[in-house]
Amino acid sequence: MRIVIIGCGSIGYRHLINLNANFDCEIAIHDSDIKKIEEISKKISVKIVSNIEDASKWGAEAAIVASPNSSHISYAT
Repeated sequence: MRIVIIGCGSIGYRHLINLNANFDCEIAIHDSDIKKIEEISKKISVKIVSNIEDASKWGAEAAIVASPNSSHISYAT
């Protein structure tokens, strides 16, 4: 399964760690802070997607929206 995590603050990062440790899935991450996701990708093998359209093209089957709640609806739609 391919999962994208949108928002890599403390909650998004926690979801990433749990998915990586407990499930056999491919994970992509997206965050507006490019340095943050590049640093995460050095620690954990994940794909970086620059926008939601790229996540869709990559074939994401599920998403975890862990961005600030004011952006949840726009990411979900």
